[in-house]
Amino acid sequence: MKFDKVFERAQRGAYYLFQKSTKYGIDTQLEQKLRHEGVEYLAKTKHLGTQKAVNNFDKVLLGSLELEDRTRFSIVRDDIYQRFLVSEEGQEMDEFGRKGQWIPRGCQIYFDAATRDYVKVVDEYFCWRGEGRFLGDALKLGMYDFLCPNLSYIIEDDTGALRGYAIRAGKSLTHYEFERYVGISRQEVICKLTESTGLYFYDLSCHNMIIDEGRVSIIDLESVLPIEWFGKGIDFSLRHLSDIDIGWPIQTKWYSPRWYRNFLIELTR
Repeated sequence: MKFDKVFERAQRGAYYLFQKSTKYGIDTQLEQKLRHEGVEYLAKTKHLGTQKAVNNFDKVLLGSLELEDRTRFSIVRDDIYQRFLVSEEGQEMDEFGRKGQWIPRGCQIYFDAATRDYVKVVDEYFCWRGEGRFLGDALKLGMYDFLCPNLSYIIEDDTGALRGYAIRAGKSLTHYEFERYVGISRQEVICKLTESTGLYFYDLSCHNMIIDEGRVSIIDLESVLPIEWFGKGIDFSLRHLSDIDIGWPIQTKWYSPRWYRNFLIELTR
């Protein structure tokens, strides 16, 4: 397994160098289009952060999705695991001395053959105190109005709680495509949205960006945290257990580019 990962990393590195030296697969017209769109967006939203987001996303009830229909929906990822739920009625204790119980947590991703959407359905805890704790804030603040043109709809349950989203399929960006189409063409927009919403992306990377019919779209919408959480360690997380379950050691996970990190360092000084 270790060898496979090393080999894959070497392959990606070699292809990155090949693309960078030859510009193979880079669409310069698309790059110009993306830059122009970014400039237009920033011009139209000069007061970004001081006015309410448009939020024209469609909403679909979880109960109305016939996910058990395997002729239409096929499971492409089943990421369900055990996570501790704090509860006074619980009969167990976790490593932090909290009382509660272990429950199935996580998400399932389906491919909708009828619409070409990837449908991500999360458990009811995920967007309340789990990894998706700030997803609802990001949607309401307009973080994805521009950055996720492939967002088809968001999913809610019958209580109005956020339970996932659907994104139209596309091709994942290579590392060099990410540098050109996102790092250059979308950098100013991403930094402006980060500053205006008060949220930052800790996994802004090529494997979380797709291209589809001339549109570049982010796909991992829940990988956001408040700016004041940037650069903090596990001790900070422990002090905020009432806000968000630690889950992954969020503060030590960083997959976003260096230019974005430098921007956040300046922003939080």
